[in-house]
Amino acid sequence: MKKRKSTSSITSNNYTNNNNSNNNNNSDDINNKKRIKPMQSIGTTIQPLSTTINNHDNYEQQEENNLSQISELSSATTNALLLMDEDGFLSVKDNFVTSENIFNSQNEEIIEHSNVTSVLNKNNLIFDIIIDFYGLPNNCKELFKEIKGVTKLYDWQERLLNLKELKEGKNLVYSLPTSGGKTLIAEIIMIRTCQVFKKKSLFILPYVSICEEKCLDLQQFSDELNFHVEGYYSSQGNIPVDLGNQLIIATIEKANGIIDNLVEENRLDELGCIVVDELHMLGEGDRGQLLEQLLSKILFIQRERKEIVKDNVNLDSSFNSDNNPEGEVKTTTNNNISKVSIQIIGMSATIPNLSEIAKWLDATLFVDNYRPVPLTEYYCIGEKVYDKEDKYIRDLHKLPIHSNSKKSDPDFVTSLCCEIIPADSVLIFCPTKQACEDCVKHLTLTLPSSQDFLEEKKLLIFQLKLLGNNDNVLLDGILFGVCYHHSGLTSEERSLLEMAYRNHILCVICCTSTLAAGINLPAKRVIFYTPYIGNKQFLTKSKYNQMSGRAGRAGIDKYGESFLILQKNITSQIDKGKELIHKELENINSCIDINNNDSLTRICLEIISSKLIQNENEIEKFSTFTFLYFQQLFDKKLIINKFKETLKLLIENKLIQLNNNLIFDITPLGLGTFKSSFTLKEALQISDLLSTCQNDGIIISNDLHLLYLCATPFNGNGLIEPNWSKYFNYFERNISTIERNIIDKCKIPEYALVTKAMNKFTKINENDQLILKRFYNAFILRDLINEKDDFISFCEIKGRGTIQQLMSQSTMFCNMIYQFCVKLDYWQLASIIKNYIKRLQFGVKSDLIDIVQLDGIKRHEIARLLFQCNLTTIEKIASFLNLENSQQEENSVIMLSLEEENDKAAITTRNYHNNNQQQVSYPVKKFIEHLITNTPNQQQQQDKINFIKDYFTVEKVEMILNSAKRELSRKSNYLKHQAEMLDNVI
Repeated sequence: MKKRKSTSSITSNNYTNNNNSNNNNNSDDINNKKRIKPMQSIGTTIQPLSTTINNHDNYEQQEENNLSQISELSSATTNALLLMDEDGFLSVKDNFVTSENIFNSQNEEIIEHSNVTSVLNKNNLIFDIIIDFYGLPNNCKELFKEIKGVTKLYDWQERLLNLKELKEGKNLVYSLPTSGGKTLIAEIIMIRTCQVFKKKSLFILPYVSICEEKCLDLQQFSDELNFHVEGYYSSQGNIPVDLGNQLIIATIEKANGIIDNLVEENRLDELGCIVVDELHMLGEGDRGQLLEQLLSKILFIQRERKEIVKDNVNLDSSFNSDNNPEGEVKTTTNNNISKVSIQIIGMSATIPNLSEIAKWLDATLFVDNYRPVPLTEYYCIGEKVYDKEDKYIRDLHKLPIHSNSKKSDPDFVTSLCCEIIPADSVLIFCPTKQACEDCVKHLTLTLPSSQDFLEEKKLLIFQLKLLGNNDNVLLDGILFGVCYHHSGLTSEERSLLEMAYRNHILCVICCTSTLAAGINLPAKRVIFYTPYIGNKQFLTKSKYNQMSGRAGRAGIDKYGESFLILQKNITSQIDKGKELIHKELENINSCIDINNNDSLTRICLEIISSKLIQNENEIEKFSTFTFLYFQQLFDKKLIINKFKETLKLLIENKLIQLNNNLIFDITPLGLGTFKSSFTLKEALQISDLLSTCQNDGIIISNDLHLLYLCATPFNGNGLIEPNWSKYFNYFERNISTIERNIIDKCKIPEYALVTKAMNKFTKINENDQLILKRFYNAFILRDLINEKDDFISFCEIKGRGTIQQLMSQSTMFCNMIYQFCVKLDYWQLASIIKNYIKRLQFGVKSDLIDIVQLDGIKRHEIARLLFQCNLTTIEKIASFLNLENSQQEENSVIMLSLEEENDKAAITTRNYHNNNQQQVSYPVKKFIEHLITNTPNQQQQQDKINFIKDYFTVEKVEMILNSAKRELSRKSNYLKHQAEMLDNVI
């Protein structure tokens, strides 16, 4: 048990050595206490140490002199004590009551361990713990320098962080051009909320890819500080939300579910701030509506509720009087009023009506036009280049003479690249995935050959092949420093390519528009291959600005350039392209469609289910907090009446009902619809289908039936387009008796399959085509969860990224069905479906679910290999971090010699060696040795050993071990909070 030295003194009572005489008997024999030296309590401000410390030794006096004044803790608990033990670890003791404190003979106060919450997991001298880095402890300044390379903030960042309104916890909306440094501000605010104020932070991002990137980025801070980073995207994240001061990174859909869960469980006071990146997403369709719903709920709570009532249940086992001979436990309930104070932070690129959005959010608006790197915009018509003011600039040169091909370059894409590569980098935005690959082919045939980073390029190709990627278009392009980047690649493949681009091994990426709103991969030059997204949708001004804003790398480039290519023989495209360059940004408007039942149904079910509103009057009041109502694009009475009509529709379809007190209650069907996020039409359809299945039976001896019913989205989203001729051939040759029964039970229209197999362009009934498509994907999913590829190989299904997308969509749909079944009390069906969710997410059998979730594994082949080597649980993997080794091994560096140059292992470890030697930690060394020595004795043993040497690099093993450690820490933190809850109850 450690002694904790307080960094603060009691403001109401100055303790001196006189306390010792009264408390000499209360010292070492007290169990579960912590000993500290009283210095100063945390109030609105913190007093100087010099006023209260007496009779300390010279060292402590030296520390006191170094700390003349501790800065303000703006949101600290009034009755709290800031503590520090002899190792320099900070803690906060809540509910500090001076009259009950006990001191021993050394003037060390005995503090109950249960009330002490760790603040910093970092060793510091007292004078280093001053909380002066924008509300964060001073050591965070070094962390930002070490992790993000930030040594000095921009002037606008300084001004923003010092805003009085921000410090007071008021809402804030701020806007700068792309690459202006907006995210850093949000990170400081969120880390402060988690680490100092002990509240949850919710970071809302538009895409899964950027959620993944931010999780990895911010985990570096959480590893050093006392909070956890949790990702809620795709099928990641736990509902109900775990207790604790997590920094939660979520997509819009997941974030909305988190808010609903916290409201429903009366836990919204655990949330300290919400940060919305890309706030202009408010104007983008269904996702915009969902974001508006989320923010409207927070505004309603902020302004109407302001506080929540929490029930604390006390169990008094001492209640055992003569009137209670059985010794029953007396239960009492105390209502605690907890204030809800959630700060909303919105980030956005420049949009015209941002002030309107800020007023709706009751937020301070901060706008700046700062860009660390100036951007110049051009457009090209044939070889002619014009600037934004339509001024002719120059002609583009034709392909260089030393090009490796006689192929022409009609759009001058290669010429634009050759002007700056390989010294600088280029992003080429293409309208479709196929266009990205075609662009890579074109560049491979027209760019001059290069010997730059040749070994590193070969290593990258080798690593991609290890992941199972054998696409010649991609691999050939890498040798020329070119690659494509789109959803057809797996997340592991994209990660390798991104790292190679950042390290300038690759200098050109051909990508779709999603990269602009996703991961941070800036370039000196951005080229728009065409002014379209998809095959038909012309670029909007906001999308154009977002994509062109990727040009210019802070700290590297003096300027950035964007080039919009327009076809000189298509007059309409030239006219629209010029208009795009010149026109102002579009206003952001509410996406709630008052004429669409599904739009309002979703809102009403959410707020009734979470008991945010209870009657028609409250529904009317809630509607006034929406952006739709605030903008006044429609008559206010019309909006309110539409909400009331939606309530009647929900009552008619038995999703909600009025009780005797005229309060809305949600029915099981309504709760299932809300929890699953189905539309009203989908919910009614699925309810009938599941009810029929329960009565008529489901074939469970084969996974195919359940996968068709519960894992293939009814709307067809994310499903792979069938290879119709191969699909038909499989039906003819490979269908088993059980599968034939499933086909009959599901009423699969085989006649329609014959029609499509004869001519894939032939139109058939839309519903029949969807059924066939869902059944085709059910075959694929059955292969994946059983770690086979029978159907996949037969139908020649390619594109691991496409399959990964299918797994993601299927996992979400399966979870939606599961939630629906639970709320409708279809328990037998729910218990079966639940077993498929994780298997679909990772494509594995049940025995691999525990370990396949770790970073560095993720794939069934890797997880199966570890399982065969007896690493069957996270605990077994993490145990390598606790290995005891000799003092000599602890104090020495373990060196691994590289293999011969022609050995694949030598190529794999090339990134880590120095002078033909590589530093390897003891756990990593033992982990690799364990895999090699425990490889099953099979005919392919040597092949597996070679694979282990190739795949399990030092970096990869460290990633796996750290991920295991982090997962165990998360579980431990969850159990700790559960135990604290039980302690409070008992």
